[in-house]
Amino acid sequence: MKFFFLVMVIGVMAVIPRPAEARLWYKRHVLSWESLMQPKRLAHLKAFRSLRRFQLDYRRIVKLDRTGFRRPYQFATPLVVERRLYVGVDAGKLYAIDLHPVPQKRWMVKTEGGIHTQAAYDQGIVAVGDLEGYVYAFDTETGTEKWRTKLDDEVTAAPLIVDGAVYATTASGRVFALAAATGDERWHSDPREKGWGFSVHGAARPVSFEQTMIVGHADGTLVAYNKNDGTVRWSSLLGSRRERFFDVDATLLVEGGKLLTVTADGTLHAVNAASGEIEWQVHVDGANDVDATGGKLFVTGGGKLAAVDPDEGSMLWQQDFETPDVAATMGKNYLAVMSTVDRLYLADPDNGDVMHFRYIRNGAYGKPVVVDDELYILANTARLFGFRVTELKPRRLRVAR
Repeated sequence: MKFFFLVMVIGVMAVIPRPAEARLWYKRHVLSWESLMQPKRLAHLKAFRSLRRFQLDYRRIVKLDRTGFRRPYQFATPLVVERRLYVGVDAGKLYAIDLHPVPQKRWMVKTEGGIHTQAAYDQGIVAVGDLEGYVYAFDTETGTEKWRTKLDDEVTAAPLIVDGAVYATTASGRVFALAAATGDERWHSDPREKGWGFSVHGAARPVSFEQTMIVGHADGTLVAYNKNDGTVRWSSLLGSRRERFFDVDATLLVEGGKLLTVTADGTLHAVNAASGEIEWQVHVDGANDVDATGGKLFVTGGGKLAAVDPDEGSMLWQQDFETPDVAATMGKNYLAVMSTVDRLYLADPDNGDVMHFRYIRNGAYGKPVVVDDELYILANTARLFGFRVTELKPRRLRVAR
């Protein structure tokens, strides 16, 4: 009798309508205010859609070489210069791809090690570093190798070409200045402690400011080196040693004499680029990269994207993509946000709302690249995706009667 009664109760419960929260548990939220202000258990009840609409049309998918199925990742970010794209892969190859009329390979060269960095371009040469510690310079038209120079350790940060020199940093923390024409070494800095911290998107490219080269290091310091001889102009400790990760390996931005960057401990910093003095700091929930455009700072980390006021450091909005990590690039009236798992999102830069998303198998670790109305992504499957992005007429707002 008790068993029969239990069966009846279960049957009745099965047909009773469940509360809204239980029925909508599988829906993802897409509006940024739900991430920042709503409890997680209620965020799924707000599955509204942005009124802005976009269409992504494939230009072409270019298949590149990959190391194998046991290494399903690519860390490099493509570089686009004058309708040509340069990108390296973990299999140890650098490609030049003409983008028009349709994306197609122009040349390919092999390197000694895998390439995890973005390339650098200047006056007919493209420079790149690899995991075997080499820095290369290739002719942009033919791919002919002009020179290669062996450094002391892995090159996981994109090089910078400025004032006739190629500046590169290695995993040991050394900074090298090489002659852009020949690859001859001009100077190198002392090594910094190796083995500190961790970065999803690799180390950051150095940035040039007046007569200094400013570099972030894995030991949590930001250092300005004299371009002429490599002597230290100033050094500033940004990362908190109390945290597990505190690397300064995110993008370094210089805006009006102020250097902006984030550390792996989740802090956004504004530093005086001339003196190294910290002007302000603000904690953001997870941080490993930063971008600036349209009067806002866009910080990514921990699967979240946040907009921050660059003058005061106050947070304007935050969007949680509920994914391990993301990388973002500003396009025309949208933010291209690539997940390290499997999704490409277009987010509204004014409020963080998701306006469009598309499945891309295995995601990507490098940043998306936007050129006019075109968007390019090197996926972890070693496929270069090209899209044409078109904004459609907005959805009509339905008013309940």
